Amino acid sequence: MNGNGKSTVTETPLVSFSDSNQSTAEIDNRLEALRVLSNSLAREIESLRKGKNAGLPSKINLIEEVQRFEKELIRCALVRTGGKQRQAARLLNVKVTTLNAKIKRYGINPSGLYRESESEIVH
Repeated sequence: MNGNGKSTVTETPLVSFSDSNQSTAEIDNRLEALRVLSNSLAREIESLRKGKNAGLPSKINLIEEVQRFEKELIRCALVRTGGKQRQAARLLNVKVTTLNAKIKRYGINPSGLYRESESEIVH
């Protein structure tokens, strides 16, 4: 917070293109993960705007909200790792079998994440 009591945002880049240790594929994966995250945030903002106009819901289903959040985390991890489930599981700190079960439960298609995220881009 600054002296006015308002939050300030620091401009620290999430992706550094000057880092020669990163391969093009790693940079592409990080950019894709950021795209998925930004689309998720845009959907959340739109949902909040609709909720604001319609009034607050009388109940919030915690289980559904946690599952929605978990799906987005899994998608983001898969995009960030280029669809490699073992690396995504390591990133999420879960066993590969647990991640695989959640992918199946939520109906996530790891190979279709790039096409899906491209179609969700908000302009």
